[in-house]
Amino acid sequence: MGQAEADFLAHYSSPYYDPQKAHDYYMRTRKLTPRAPAPTQKQKEGLKYAGDKIAGNKKAEIKKLTDTTNKTVTTTQKRAKESQKRVAAKAKELRIKIIERNLKNLLTVPKGASPELQARIAKHNQGEMARANARANAELRKISERARATIAKARSQYKTGRASIDRRYDRASTRETANIRAHVR
Repeated sequence: MGQAEADFLAHYSSPYYDPQKAHDYYMRTRKLTPRAPAPTQKQKEGLKYAGDKIAGNKKAEIKKLTDTTNKTVTTTQKRAKESQKRVAAKAKELRIKIIERNLKNLLTVPKGASPELQARIAKHNQGEMARANARANAELRKISERARATIAKARSQYKTGRASIDRRYDRASTRETANIRAHVR
């Protein structure tokens, strides 16, 4: 390192950095904020009491909301399962009726019918069975969709209710804390 480099000491700084401007900004904004005084024993007791009361009320309200939501969900699920069982039994019954009674739309194969006619009648009967299955499946799908929609609505209401409770009790806690610090000595 040469003599010229040893005499010159400079630190890197951005070409946009102005030390005078930085100093002026510091001088304008150097107001220090004092620390809040430590709470007194009475304030500590008041804060603990208020915090416990608010937390207890919040917990009770959340439990009530949770219980209501759980009850709605389980009731809906139970109803959906019962409805699905009913529809499945009804579909099975319908299939049995179609097979056993040879309803007017279900054709019987005459004796000595050609293989082509037998195939056409079998295809027709399979179509009737498929339509009966499709009706039963459509009804089962409707039940499932209604149950899902009801459960989603209950969960959404829970989420909204929970957020509302949290906001309300957070505001109450903040308000009580400020009141205790301002009025209790």
